[in-house]
Amino acid sequence: IGTIAGNLMLKHEHREFDSDMFLLLETVGASLIIKADKGSDVTMSPAEFLDYDMNKKVLYQIVVPPYDNTYVFKTYKIMPRAQNVHAIVNAGFLFSLDGKGTVVNKPNIIYGGINPKFVSTIQHSSVKT
Repeated sequence: IGTIAGNLMLKHEHREFDSDMFLLLETVGASLIIKADKGSDVTMSPAEFLDYDMNKKVLYQIVVPPYDNTYVFKTYKIMPRAQNVHAIVNAGFLFSLDGKGTVVNKPNIIYGGINPKFVSTIQHSSVKT
């Protein structure tokens, strides 16, 4: 049994850990809210979190932006067997489509398992819902 925060802290401490949760949150453009010293809040992306000093801080909240039905979200995982195993490579895709199925805006395409420092290939800076 584990938690989302525990999974993210494992990724924080061991960059080589292929966290499906990290990949999912990075793909959807989630924000992590950290409770810092003296109760102040710091908001950051999952990728920024990896380099943030978590000494005496707590991962307090995860905010996932709302998406309407024009968005398509998919994740994939390549693994050596079907269960209880870490991914060799995983990927997440978030696309906004118009009524004809054409991709509009810049999509999020995130890969994990390439190497410990590689997080994504394409990310859009803002999502319009």
